[in-house]
Amino acid sequence: MGMMPQDAYYSLYAHHLDWSYFDHPGMVAYLLFLFEWIFGHNLWSIKLMDWTVSSLGLWFFYLLASQILSKKRALVAAFIWSSSLILSVLSLNTTPDVPLILFWTLALYSAHKALYQGSKVHWWLTGIWMGMAFQSKYTALLLPLGLLALLIIDPILRIQLKRKEFYLSILIALVIASPIYLWNAAHDFASFGFQTTERGSSFGLSKKSFGLLGGFLGSQMLVIYPVVFLSMLSLCGVWLKKLWRHKRFPAGNQLFLAVFFVPTFLGFTLISPFYWVKINWLIPGFIGGILAISMFYKSRWLPWHISIQSALHLVLVGQILFYLVPVQSDDTYWGWDKLNESFQNYTQTHADHFLFSSDNYKTSAIMQWMNPKSNWLGPNTLGGQGLQFGILYPNLDSLAGKNALMIDSEPRFKNGDRSLNPPEKLQDYFTEVHTLEPILIKDSQGKLMRKFQVYQAINYHPKGDATYTKRSIK
Repeated sequence: MGMMPQDAYYSLYAHHLDWSYFDHPGMVAYLLFLFEWIFGHNLWSIKLMDWTVSSLGLWFFYLLASQILSKKRALVAAFIWSSSLILSVLSLNTTPDVPLILFWTLALYSAHKALYQGSKVHWWLTGIWMGMAFQSKYTALLLPLGLLALLIIDPILRIQLKRKEFYLSILIALVIASPIYLWNAAHDFASFGFQTTERGSSFGLSKKSFGLLGGFLGSQMLVIYPVVFLSMLSLCGVWLKKLWRHKRFPAGNQLFLAVFFVPTFLGFTLISPFYWVKINWLIPGFIGGILAISMFYKSRWLPWHISIQSALHLVLVGQILFYLVPVQSDDTYWGWDKLNESFQNYTQTHADHFLFSSDNYKTSAIMQWMNPKSNWLGPNTLGGQGLQFGILYPNLDSLAGKNALMIDSEPRFKNGDRSLNPPEKLQDYFTEVHTLEPILIKDSQGKLMRKFQVYQAINYHPKGDATYTKRSIK
């Protein structure tokens, strides 16, 4: 599988080590840095990190399952998790969820040992894993909250609130996560703000709500398997019904799993009609949810489960090897190397131009990874949300008056023609824009698969106060 934009973007993190980053904490960067330091700056080191960390997460998931379930049920749980499309995809594509799965699983593993086997060492380890999970993704805030809820709800475990071990584990987690707070304090809480107020600004009921709910349910059933998703949804309903009618929480291991499963799984499910919930956001909830449903997952379901998941994975392998279905999005591995090769002709004839792309982070991240000695800029060049590019290059005043080359991906192209109308935003930042020959990426049969517009932009005004005078086609 080739380079994905996410691989390149988080590798950009690793090449600029920091205490934290704009849209996520730093664990994924630190792991990529370690693997690239050992194996070099190449695609295999990135994919090896994804596969290694995902495999470790799966192994500790099985160990956690063995603590909670019988040997047979633990194997069923491990099969359900390992056969899911979402885990397969994560083992091939870099995201913060890769380390999150590992450290979330380790946190549950150690917390269970601390609570039910009385291991003080595992209280300390619980704190370490919770801190490392928060260093992976902010969703891990639900770990200490879930642990606190468990101790409050369970009358047997409530005694732990009077002991120092629980508070020590929280303190350890806070210390490990402290670089994130310090980074945010130094950057006007940019990351916290982006993940809360900026994302929340589009929350609400709309004409798209039914489509959002349908898309959410369909995508979740695809990535985790329909029977598994519906079983988790049904289990949540059973637990809530008992709580409503009988004022009774689940007990024992079921309660342990519920506090780490229900808030994530049911929470994102409930907000899905009001906000676009990405397919990977429920992943932490799947860990506890799969263990919970494995307590009653019927053996007669397994043959169908094996057959369907095997077929889906064959389709996934076919897509990776042969690119059977063109993806009308930049979230693809196909064609980036050909884009880079073709774009070298433009940089050679415009060597004094700075380079950028304004289509989110993806094109810029890919081109930066493939050309590590260059400095690619992102959407903040035209006043947009630059994500980590905005942190790396917060002030572009030094580029005033300079010329640029801009790549603009056109994933839903209708033909191979060059654009007659450059993006309007360019007119605020440059006095002239010339449309160059587009870069057309074709498959081995000569079919057009991807298209990138290329623009030469003259006389950059970083404040967006340019007086636009001319456009042309070259």
